[in-house]
Amino acid sequence: MKIEVTSNEVDEFSGVSRNTGKPFQIRKQQAWGHLPGQPYPQLISIPLGRDQAPYQPGVYELAQESFVVNKYQELGLRPVLKKSA
Repeated sequence: MKIEVTSNEVDEFSGVSRNTGKPFQIRKQQAWGHLPGQPYPQLISIPLGRDQAPYQPGVYELAQESFVVNKYQELGLRPVLKKSA
């Protein structure tokens, strides 16, 4: 899957969990996902870690390590991008 990052701007949201009372921070970056069989790219959000630098503008692919099995043995996706050749 081709992913096109057009800006290194990061959207951040933080607060305190109502359930646990612990602080949290959500960081994400917008990009365009070029989905197979679709004529136009779709706007997507890529989650970023707490100290993770934003992806620089460019064209990327999902890295193999993006695919994970969660604690419920379900297939999941934790996007890790690698620069396209």
